[in-house]
Amino acid sequence: MAMAGEEENSEFYLRYYVGHKGKFGHEFLEFEFRPDGKLRYANNSNYKNDTIIRKEVYVTPAVLRECRRIINDSELWIEITCDLVLINGTIFFLFFFF
Repeated sequence: MAMAGEEENSEFYLRYYVGHKGKFGHEFLEFEFRPDGKLRYANNSNYKNDTIIRKEVYVTPAVLRECRRIINDSELWIEITCDLVLINGTIFFLFFFF
């Protein structure tokens, strides 16, 4: 599906987080694509006393366009509401789509 030129050139921001609080404390995986092309990654696990891993890189405009295309084609952006649920120390984000 082709995107309109205006949409293709607009700023793109994506942040993904998944985590839980359990036996090894707060463990999570997070990444973020920023409009300036910076990709930030963090992975925290206390398993075997591991430490947080953080990485930052810059990606090309082509990579940002491809991320936007994948999300646009999947229609994940049509999210209309989000509920936060805590079950046994695990955080769940419930997204409802139409």
